[in-house]
Amino acid sequence: MVKEPLWSSRAIIDWQVILKEIFLIKFQSNSLIFIFKQKFLFIFVIINFLRYNRNCEIVRKGDFMTKVSEFLEKMYKEPSPELENEMLEEIIMRANFLSYINRPDNGKTDIFSINMLLTDDKRLYLPVFTDAEELAKWPIPGDMDTIELNFDNYSEIILDHTHDIEGLVINPFGKSYIISEEWLRELKAMKEERLEVRELKIPVNSKILLSEPEKFPTMLAEEISKCCDEIGTINRLWLLEMTTEKDESWLLVVDFKGDKNIIFPEINYAAKNYLGMRYLDMISYDDEFAKKSVANHKAFYDKISL
Repeated sequence: MVKEPLWSSRAIIDWQVILKEIFLIKFQSNSLIFIFKQKFLFIFVIINFLRYNRNCEIVRKGDFMTKVSEFLEKMYKEPSPELENEMLEEIIMRANFLSYINRPDNGKTDIFSINMLLTDDKRLYLPVFTDAEELAKWPIPGDMDTIELNFDNYSEIILDHTHDIEGLVINPFGKSYIISEEWLRELKAMKEERLEVRELKIPVNSKILLSEPEKFPTMLAEEISKCCDEIGTINRLWLLEMTTEKDESWLLVVDFKGDKNIIFPEINYAAKNYLGMRYLDMISYDDEFAKKSVANHKAFYDKISL
């Protein structure tokens, strides 16, 4: 069994509860049928609290688009927990979104205001948009800047500031999706647990199956390789599929020089958006188990043979 991060384990329940207060909905055969009568007020609230100077980019409305919009189209036609889990994987691990902001000092500092939505029952939500078309549905001044942020950024905005924000709403004026503040906190904790650096330790008498990946994760390997090029002290890397009694993961065997307490977290950070439904376990090539594991496998990253 694969130990998957079941993002959507409580999504449908949470979604229904919130949407009952914001949208008109009905149920049919345990599936959600959405009636798109918006009850958001067409006003916006500006909260001046955000100071950002990392992992964000001021962008202009252009061809920006995420895969989340495609998932939402499918979810509104044939919703299912499996599809929702795939969508949440994209939202949490990979996607960036657009938000309107106001920079009162014309961008001279890293302080700006981010726009919020106020429902007719006086609840604040942080709106985010998958593309410029969805962004344009919000009739606010056209001279405002647009910022590109990700799940971690929005989580910090909502969870680390005491402004009674109820949650995150994706595409509030189209096919919408809401993540409540409480659920956002749970998802953030799940993501942090998933991305913890896992240095492989082999219990006595444990059963482990190692094999070449049936479908080699090219993008994962490329990102890890770029990171190792920057580190500069990595000699070789092997990537295998590992199955234990508890879960399945990628096993990365690392032949390196230097401090693994610095190197392993850097590799883990580079790989985090490309792991799919698996964890990443790492082990030093100096370990006897590691040497035996890769004895008959070819390294996908090899600076020694160059």
